[in-house]
Amino acid sequence: MKLARILLFSFAALVILIAATSYFLPATYGVKRQVIVENSADAAFTILNNLKTWEDWGRWTAKTDSAIPFSFSTPDSGKGAFRNWEQENIGMGSIKITESSRPHFLSFDYTVDAGRHLMKGKFELTPLENGCTIQLYLTGKFRDDLFEKYFGLAIDRMLGSKMESNLLQLKMYLESGKVQIR
Repeated sequence: MKLARILLFSFAALVILIAATSYFLPATYGVKRQVIVENSADAAFTILNNLKTWEDWGRWTAKTDSAIPFSFSTPDSGKGAFRNWEQENIGMGSIKITESSRPHFLSFDYTVDAGRHLMKGKFELTPLENGCTIQLYLTGKFRDDLFEKYFGLAIDRMLGSKMESNLLQLKMYLESGKVQIR
């Protein structure tokens, strides 16, 4: 009986400690990755500014998963353009361009889970002598959820690897010779 009380008290103390610690964890996150491409900032911007061209280089597209129906706004590029999807396994989501400044800057809102999770993203393009640097930033807020804040401790590694994969796909596409804007 005494051992059971000690175990119960220890478990309760651990739960309280975990919950209390979560209040000291960051409520926001930010992840940044970059890639250097051998194509102009103008070419990269043209591809990024048109959400339909994301189908040519992005990870989650109709080409990689034909079960996900995507819809696009008209027009499909520039400020206000958006791409929506809804599928039983992954839910509803959207990407909407919120700012577009040729050829150096593009920002977007990325929502998932029917809009309950919002990430703010931006691409910054810096011209180089033989190409450009593309920096991708994603930021967001955690809900007041104990586990979500702990999830945030690994978000740079988890989200960062997906960002790196997308940027590598974008680099390969921009350097494939299919994009000739100079």
